[in-house]
Amino acid sequence: MTDSTINGISRMKKLRWQMSLYWTLVMACIAIWMIVDHNASYHDVHLMHARAYFEKDVAYRRWNAARGGLYALVNKLTPPNPHLHVPNRDVMTESGLQLTLINPSYMARQVNEQMANDKGVLGHITSLNPIRPENVADAWETKALNAFKTGSAEYSGISEINGKPYLRYMRPLVTEAVCLKCHEAQGYQV
Repeated sequence: MTDSTINGISRMKKLRWQMSLYWTLVMACIAIWMIVDHNASYHDVHLMHARAYFEKDVAYRRWNAARGGLYALVNKLTPPNPHLHVPNRDVMTESGLQLTLINPSYMARQVNEQMANDKGVLGHITSLNPIRPENVADAWETKALNAFKTGSAEYSGISEINGKPYLRYMRPLVTEAVCLKCHEAQGYQV
């Protein structure tokens, strides 16, 4: 073999090595981009679901509030709400059925509890001035509620609940006239 043949083979090996390295770097960049894009899409999809759950929750609340609340049979699933202090909270029908008023917040809490058990979707009613002690805001919720005071329309982020990561999402509920039946005593206004 001549020197020129050996040099040609060396250049070919070097070129193959460079092309392999280049191709590997291109594939690594594509893989990283796909992972980042997948994670962003995953987050966006979950945020979209959280927004949809919120909108449905608000629709049910408005539906219930527009009707002045709903009455349900008193039983172990629906005991009278000890935090609801309104006239005619509990009534007896002519046939002897004992009914209790289900206001929008009580209904939302019960639906949230059912969703947590059925689907693992956690929902929580909270406020900086809650009626129920169980509704006291945690640290993340307090940050969100304070952000609403400064004009934020929504608040979201990833945080752990019971050792598992969750996408958390909050939006303020706007007080409407029908809300005052139950919440006027807390100082809420339209």
